[in-house]
Amino acid sequence: MFKRFALITNGVVTNIVEQTDTPPLEFNPVESMTAAIGWTYDGVSFTDTTPIPVPLSGNVLVLSQIATLEASITPRRQREALLTTAGKTWLADVDTQIVSLRLTLI
Repeated sequence: MFKRFALITNGVVTNIVEQTDTPPLEFNPVESMTAAIGWTYDGVSFTDTTPIPVPLSGNVLVLSQIATLEASITPRRQREALLTTAGKTWLADVDTQIVSLRLTLI
């Protein structure tokens, strides 16, 4: 039966191996079914050091939405706004959305 070992270097998991016998002690093997490369090991337990993703919130989200709207105003859309009523309406609507979002910035 295979066992799963985390190989530790300077308190950090540098590799994971699965084998039937214990790897040589020079590799600092620690049996673990959960450890992953990059996790830390303090001699007793493993710690997941994977950064927690930070959700977009507040101004970052609003600025992202504004940037998306501004990017939609391409040269072709600008030309349509000069030449057609539908283009003028579309550009005015996008501008209104941008103004509304800017008012929500803190």
